[in-house]
Amino acid sequence: MGSIRKGSKGQSLVEFAMVVPFLLILVLGIVEFGRVWMMKNILTGAAREAVRVAAMNRRLVGRRAGISRGNQFLASAGMPRQPM
Repeated sequence: MGSIRKGSKGQSLVEFAMVVPFLLILVLGIVEFGRVWMMKNILTGAAREAVRVAAMNRRLVGRRAGISRGNQFLASAGMPRQPM
C-alpha cells in the first residue's frame, strides 16, 4: 500500500505547479481589493472634511479652505495631491 508506483513521483510537483498560479492570483487579488477599498474610504473622508470646512465658510475663502483641508487630509494619509 505504501509503495509509490513507478512514474508517479513527479505527479505532486506537476499538480503543485498547476495550482500555485491560481492561489497567487487569488491572494494578490484580495490584497489589491483591500488596498482599493482603503483608498476609497480615504477619498470619501477627505471629501467630507473638505465640504464640511467649505460649508462653514460660505465665501470664496471657504472654498479655498475646503480644498486646502481636503489636500491636508490626503497628505496625512500618504496619498499624493491630484491636480484640478
